[in-house]
Amino acid sequence: MYITVPKGSTIIVTGANGYLGMHVADQLLASGYKVKGTVRDADKVQWTTEYFNEKYGKGSYEALSLPGSTGVIHVASDVTFGPDPNEVIPGVIDGITSLLNSAALEPSIKSFVLTSSSAAIDQGRLGQKYLVDGNLWNHEAVKAAWAPPPYTAERAIMVYFASKTQAEQKAWELVKSGECSDLRFNAVNPNFMMGRFLHPKQNKSSGGMVMGVRNNDSRAVDTFKSFGWQWMVDVVDVAKLHVIALVDPAVRRGILASDCPFKFRVKHDA
Repeated sequence: MYITVPKGSTIIVTGANGYLGMHVADQLLASGYKVKGTVRDADKVQWTTEYFNEKYGKGSYEALSLPGSTGVIHVASDVTFGPDPNEVIPGVIDGITSLLNSAALEPSIKSFVLTSSSAAIDQGRLGQKYLVDGNLWNHEAVKAAWAPPPYTAERAIMVYFASKTQAEQKAWELVKSGECSDLRFNAVNPNFMMGRFLHPKQNKSSGGMVMGVRNNDSRAVDTFKSFGWQWMVDVVDVAKLHVIALVDPAVRRGILASDCPFKFRVKHDA
């Protein structure tokens, strides 16, 4: 198979200490690539460098910047779940805009992958048949997120969905406009991720919710109750899909990552 990014190349992974980001770095390293992980505070996540260099060899992972890299996987996003769209969405859009433009100006970078979400495409319509393609966007979430205040707590999930929708729309807009035309661009749109952790200090994100339910954490239980029917996917599979989207030129539009449906039910003792 012809690949866009040769093995041995250095790949930037943003949010490399996160739940998915660390798995993406792990899969890249296991596939023969080197990784530069970008994080907000390198001193606080020195453990990621120690973990990967011990596992894959000294110099295989470092926390540095774009020059000299061949690809970028942008995993990091705003997961504060703030209910005010003005405090969340512009920053997410600015983040992908800045990183894509910077990558386009770096001659060595050939391929760019954005971690989006299935929620950027649609929220799911139980019992309905409809076409899922590159023209489908979650306009309902965007409308709900930007509705007039008050910005109450229950609006947070729609703000998050809208941030994913509008950030991915902006990315494709930049690519199609020609501003970043020299980059191969793809998005991966995973649904609810579950699966193992690589390190005790790793950000646990959606995987931590499963642990919370098992430990009877009320916040985790309430979150799952609010989901209704959902689709899940293993976080390791999602990480592997990011590597495929980065290196395989046959992947041209993006990958929707969903495995099987689930629904949270409360079991009552007899």
